[in-house]
Order: sequence, then structure tokens, then C-alpha cells
Amino acid sequence: MTRLCFGTFAQVLRLCKIESVFGYVLLGTMTRTVDPTCQYIHQNNASAVSRLFSCTGNLSNGNISDSGSGTVKNNGESLSNVINASQKADKDEVVQRFREDVIPLLDEDKKELIVLALLDIIERDSVLDGDKKLSFEKYIGQTKNALLSQGDFALDDFLTGIFLYTVAAGVKNTVGKETVKGLTLQYISELKNTREIKVVDTTYEEAIIESDNTPIDFEQDVSSDLIEEIDSFINVANFEEYLKNVSNRYSKIKTLLYDKTPREFYSFYVCNDLKNDEAIINNLTAEKLCSISRFSIVTGIGGLGKSMMMRHLLLNAVINFDKLKLFPILVPLKDYGESEMDVFEYVFLSAQQFDENLTREKYTAILKNGSGLILLDGLDEVRTAAFSKFSQEVERFTNAYPQNYYVISSRPSSKLVALNKFNELELQPFNKSQALKMIDNFQFSSDELRIKESFRSRLDMELWWSHQEFAGNPLLLTIMLMTYEEYAEIPSKIHKFYNMAFETLAKKHDDTKLLDREFKSGLSKDKIAHYFAKICFLSYKDEKVEFTESEFSSYFERCFRNSPQETTALDFLHDLNANLCLLLKEGEKYHFVHRSFQEYFCALNFKAGFERVSTDRKRTMSSGLLSFFDGPRDTRSENVLEMLYDMIPEKVEEYIIIPKLEQILGNDSMDDNVGYWNIIERAFGNLKCWYEYHENIEYDEEENVEIDESYYDFALGVDGHIDSTVLRFVLFNLLRLYEDEDLDDTYYDNEEIMEKVPIIVDEIESVILEEKDKCTMIDDTESNYIVVEYSAFTELIKRNGIGAYDYDKNSGEHEFWLTLEDIRKDIEKYSALQSVIESKDFSLRKVCFALQDYLNILKTRQEEIDEEWAEDFI
Repeated sequence: MTRLCFGTFAQVLRLCKIESVFGYVLLGTMTRTVDPTCQYIHQNNASAVSRLFSCTGNLSNGNISDSGSGTVKNNGESLSNVINASQKADKDEVVQRFREDVIPLLDEDKKELIVLALLDIIERDSVLDGDKKLSFEKYIGQTKNALLSQGDFALDDFLTGIFLYTVAAGVKNTVGKETVKGLTLQYISELKNTREIKVVDTTYEEAIIESDNTPIDFEQDVSSDLIEEIDSFINVANFEEYLKNVSNRYSKIKTLLYDKTPREFYSFYVCNDLKNDEAIINNLTAEKLCSISRFSIVTGIGGLGKSMMMRHLLLNAVINFDKLKLFPILVPLKDYGESEMDVFEYVFLSAQQFDENLTREKYTAILKNGSGLILLDGLDEVRTAAFSKFSQEVERFTNAYPQNYYVISSRPSSKLVALNKFNELELQPFNKSQALKMIDNFQFSSDELRIKESFRSRLDMELWWSHQEFAGNPLLLTIMLMTYEEYAEIPSKIHKFYNMAFETLAKKHDDTKLLDREFKSGLSKDKIAHYFAKICFLSYKDEKVEFTESEFSSYFERCFRNSPQETTALDFLHDLNANLCLLLKEGEKYHFVHRSFQEYFCALNFKAGFERVSTDRKRTMSSGLLSFFDGPRDTRSENVLEMLYDMIPEKVEEYIIIPKLEQILGNDSMDDNVGYWNIIERAFGNLKCWYEYHENIEYDEEENVEIDESYYDFALGVDGHIDSTVLRFVLFNLLRLYEDEDLDDTYYDNEEIMEKVPIIVDEIESVILEEKDKCTMIDDTESNYIVVEYSAFTELIKRNGIGAYDYDKNSGEHEFWLTLEDIRKDIEKYSALQSVIESKDFSLRKVCFALQDYLNILKTRQEEIDEEWAEDFI
């Protein structure tokens, strides 16, 4: 029987959502229209969300017991109180929340299909004419027949009515288990508007404008709470010297546009928005930040303004020192790891340079009083070899002084998982008004004002829409303006953009616009680009983002190992710094105007290598390229690979992608399990197995019986961790696989796999009991996890303060990292686990097939090109 329930309703919306919206975000946003604290919206609850979509689990009524229920994450902590909340909700208020929060997540072109699909389900659900007739009319506002004969549908009101009926009227979600199997993309695409319905959504555009940048409410006065926590000695008089020197140092800055004379920071700075979960934070201040969390990570891609945000928070805290009573310390992390000092000392010396009277005793007193605002800028600039030490020391430092406020800035990285107590705030690209405001803030001479006005007009009318990826990035927006000044156009490809930007910097003219700038090195701009590209490659490989003069000279000399030196290192450095502004000097060191330039020129060096290296060295070069991109380096290498692919895709395929895929696939076939195991081991090596048991006893009042609906949440896959940069680039950039669909690690709609989960849990438990006295436990007190190593897998146990740990499969979450090679060897111990990995429905098996098909496509294309050229010349 076809049934309308929460899962079938949610699945229809899921099939019609905007592609970039995750399923758990859509469902969590819906449930939060009645229960603002509902936890489904968080990614770590995606497995529970999958059970709702597949109708294999029910929503909870919010009653929590020690024995747990289907929506209880830990004892006493409910994921959802949606049923109770929906029964008390004001429909008009829910309609408004659907209009503002839910409808913007849906694909504009599929809204009519949503209505048609839901009407089809409603028409075929006979219960709506019988047992649930009155409930349906109560929440929908009319009878089933009246609804089916309706012509115009206001989407917000229609969806709200169905939502409230499915969650508030006592409709069990599991009744839709059979119906949901037929709700597929094909089903949606084949729907025809034979009913001739019309979706009326007159308030949609207005709702988008109002909700697009909904700020968090920060009206509460956090400063009064802060004042109560701090000692009386935290006042301006005692730290006047420090505050004055910090302000003098950071209130002015040189930029790419203002490369000669420092400008007042706030004369041009525009504050980005930040995203905290699903809420947008406008005009962040130190006070707002402290009201969110004591531990924050500001993440954003290169050029978005992370360091500018940290400078802003520092200056804002200085300006408001009397009110906040917080002692701000900005700590650049680019030099961390060059000495043996710990984080405590490193932060202290960063502060003491501005006031020699700041003693360790005062510094320690500030931390003990919880009066510090510690701004750690540039975590992604910490070298890979030093990162583990740094993360451990930050953990130790924040544990010792937990009442302070800590902010870290970084590019997005999987390594941030190690800092699990920190709340991530995502720095957002500029919106259009912010981009225009920054252009307005730039000061031009009177004769250049027309260029600025022309660029602003084009940005407003056309460039924002065609080049939003550039225009939303403050650094790239600045370069766009400079490039427009020179060429009156902006290229669409990122590597062409950087090339044109270099040309712009190289062709700066004097005020008369008649004379080209002369380079002290005597080199042409092409020669400068060639040698700078090699220096960028060498420094990138060493993970160096800044250098002293002697370090630069060492890199420079390596450019001329096999050829005569054409100029001096210092003259070349002068051109890069004073004439081209590609390197900026700060103290005794030089750093890239932005690291994206290092990445672009590094890619340029590889391009030159393809053009210069002879064919008999192809194998050697290919091996070197794979070692470079798949070596122990952060995710920035993917930026280099992406630009290189844009420059010369055929060479990247020939030298990097095809060899990598051949390395993974070898001579094995995906058609048999032996070949498949060889391939998946080479591609991924390790899998994450995660499960959590939920005891869920439902009481059926009609039958007067208890029904055991207990279940396991279960996931098996890579959990987004793909060690190879090249493989990750192929999967996500070229094959366009998506983690929430193609690499989904959950299998709630697959009965064959889910039936084996209890057996898999028993298999793992048997090994744990058998190897209890032989396993290796790594108990680092500074870490949030205890690591237990068994023969074929490693268990990660999250600390909970309980004390001794005893494995209990029916209590808490369990996370294991499986070594495929070892799991494969023992069919007796891991038969159920092996059968799931070998299943045709296992996501990574599908991925391996996709890799095999893609390699065949690349080889066929290469053969066709070879044959075409051979026919032309032979």
C-alpha cells in the first residue's frame, strides 16, 4: 500500500533539492521549523537521517529514558523533539519558516514536480480516506478530494501542511518502507502535469532577500559576564604600552594595491560574513566571537582574508579593551617549528615584543584569569612535520588555560579534525555589496578615477555574475581591478587570470604611462617568470612560504646549476619585491603577496618541464610528479594540480592521471573478487567502520504490545579520507563524484547489507575478546582519543571521563579503521565484512569500476589522437 509519512515526504524533497545541499541539511532544516534544537542538521547524525529517508526508523516523541530510543545519541541527549513540538506549533509561524529556510534549498525547476509527486502519493494512500481522514483535514486544512481537485498551490503552505500531518498526527515513519523504494529520480522525471496544477510562490524572492544573510542574535551583553571573570589588574593603564605598540604595528598595512605606503587598515577593510552551522554572522567583532565559543577556527580558501580577519579581531579587541577586558595576542604561525619552544612560550614571545615589561608572571596571570584572546594565524602554514607537535601542544595549552578565548585561522583541511574542541566558523566570500564597498574604499588619483568607476560599473552590471568566484575573493578582486586597469578585460580561467595579473604587475608604468618599468636584474619579464617559477616550485616542495635573503639566494643559485648565472640573487629579489610586488618584505623575511601566486608559478614550472623534458625521461618525470602530488603535503597541492590541468590537460592525463590509474588498477580485472580486492587495497588501503546501537522499544497502544525496533547505525567506507591527491582530484574534479551520493558510506536502504551488520559487529567483538591481552593500547593523555591496535584493525575510543574502558557493542559509538590487506586474509573471522566489501552495492566497488572505465576512456582518446597525427605525417 502507498503511504504518506515523514520519510516519503522528505524523500520527495530530497530528490528535488539543489544539488549542493546535503540531505541531512535539508531534513534538519525542516525539523528545525518546529524544534530549533533538533540535531539532525549536523553531519555526524547523517546515519540517523538516512533511516528517516529510507523509512527504516521512526521519529521520537521526545520521551527519553536511560535505556535509550531511536533518536537518542547518548543517554539523556535527544536528537529530536519534533513530534511534541509539531503538535504545539503555530501553523502560520511554521509556514513562514518553510518559506524562509526550506524552500530556498529546493531546485526551482522541480517545484512543480514536488507537488505532483506528493499529490500522487496522497491520491493512492487509502488511509487518508479512513483512519487518518480527520487528522489529514486538520493539518492540511481541507479534505483529500478537495486538495486533489485544487489548481493553484502555494508551496510554503502546502509543504507545511503535509509536514505537520506526517510528524504530528501519529503516522509511523516505517509505514512508508515499501513506498519509498519507488521514489527515485526516474519516478520524479517521468511525472507529467496532467492535473494542470500551478505552483504559486509570490513571496519566494522576497523571502530569499530577507533570509540570505540572516544574522545571529548577539543582543545579549556578554561583556558584563567577562568583566566578572577577570582580575582588576586588567586595565588600560597597566597595559598602555602594549596596546599602543600593537595598534601602531597593525593599524596600517601595505597591500598589493598600496605597495609603497602603508594605509590605514580600516580605510579599506571590509569584513566578510562567517557561517556558523547554518547561521550567518555579519560584521564580526571580538565581542560577538566570544559569545559564540571559547574555541573557534576561522576557515577559508586562499585570498578570502583570514589574516585580515585576525588583524581586525586584534584591533577591535584593542579598541574595546576597556569594555571587554581581554588581552589580545596575535600569533603568526608561519615560523612555528623552526625552534624547539612550545606553544606557551611561542605565544608569550609574540606578545612580549610589543612590551618588554610584560613578564612571564603577568602573562601567566592573564591566562589563569581567563583574560586572554589568543589569535593563532595561519595553521595551514605550519609545516607538515611540525603539525602533530603543534596540535598536541595546543591541546595541552587550552586544557591548562580553558577560560581564555582561542581563535585559529586556517585553510580548510582534514587535519583540523585533530582540534576537535574548536568550533568551525567558515569565512564567506564577499557578496556583491561587500565587493562593491571594497572597490569604493580604494583611493585612486583623480586621473585614474574613471578606471575605478568603469570597473565598478562593470562589476555591478556583469562581472559579478560572470566572475563571481574571483570577485568574491578580496585578493583576486584587487588583482581584477589592477588587471582591468591594464587590459580592460578579465579572463575566466584561473591560470589565465594569474598570467594576466603577472603581466599587469610587470607592466606597471610611471605616471606618464610612457615608459616601461626597468628591472634591476636586467632580465626580461619572461625570464623573470621562468626563474621565479622554479623558485616557487623548490620552495613549495620544501613547504616554505617565506625566506630570508640567504634562503632566497640558495633557491636562486639552484636555478643556475646547469647554466651560467644571468644576474645576482639580490637584484632578482629586488625586482620581485620592489618592482613586481610578488614578494613582500616583513622584518627580515620575504613572503609571497599571496600563496596562490606560489601555487600558480609552481604549476607554470611543471608546464615548462613538460615542454622541455625529452620523451626518454617520461617515465622518470611521471614518477617524480606522482611522488610530488601524493607526498606528505597538505591539500594545497590539489590547487597546483587543478591549475596545471587547466593549462595542459592532455599532458596531465599522460604524465600523471593515466600512470596513477594504471598504478591502482594494475593488470587486475574488476570482474572477479581477487582482482577487485587488489585494486581496492591499492586505491584506499584502509576503511572506516563505524556503528552505534540504538535500543528502541515502541509501544503499540492499539495492539497493547511492545515492539522492538532496536537497530544499528552503520557506516563503512573512507569517510572522505583519500590519501592520494591525484586520486582525490580524479574522483571529485574530473569524475564529479559527490561524497553524499557516490561515496555515501551508509546503506540504510539496502536490506541485504543492513542484515549483515549485527554479524559484522559480532565478528569485530570476537577479535577484540580474542586479542584482549595481545592488543597494543596507545593512551596519550593529551589526546581526546585512546588508540587500540589489533591484528587487522585499529579502534579509536573517544575519551568520556568515565575511566577504564571495556568494550560493549551495545553501548556508545564505535569507530574502527580496518586494514584491507589483513581483513582479506582471514575469511573465517571476517566473512560477513568481506561479503559487504565484495557486494555490488558497496560504494567503493562502484568507484573502482568508475576508475577502470575512466582509464579506458583516456587510453582510447590518446590512441585516437596518436593515430590521427600518424595518418597526417606518414
